[in-house]
Amino acid sequence: MCKAMRDRRRVLAAPLVALALASCATEANRLDAAKVVTGVEIAPYAIYQECIELQPGERIGYRFNVEPQVAFNVQFHEANAIILPVSVMRTGEEAGDFMADRAQTYCLTWEAGPVAAILNYRLQRLPATPLGE
Repeated sequence: MCKAMRDRRRVLAAPLVALALASCATEANRLDAAKVVTGVEIAPYAIYQECIELQPGERIGYRFNVEPQVAFNVQFHEANAIILPVSVMRTGEEAGDFMADRAQTYCLTWEAGPVAAILNYRLQRLPATPLGE
């Protein structure tokens, strides 16, 4: 492959990476009040995230529906690794609660497939549970 072709591929890939990153709501928050979000469009093959700072024993409740189905996980970063305490390959709706076992920024992550998806979700802080119970 000639150098001009490689350079052109890099130039074309850069906007796709920027688009994927722009679809993420990555600024972590403390979620002091329930949060309801409707009509989030996730572009094909893009990722959307909602990140929340949690301390050990703190919990969040989540509920969402999305059309068409997407991959869903709750994740955090540790050194160079991405840890997925919750992971669902394909789902149209989920509800549950998640408890942190360490001080960390946790991200609820939705990843669309080949078709754009529309996401509606609700998050709320739940009473903390002492670890070990």
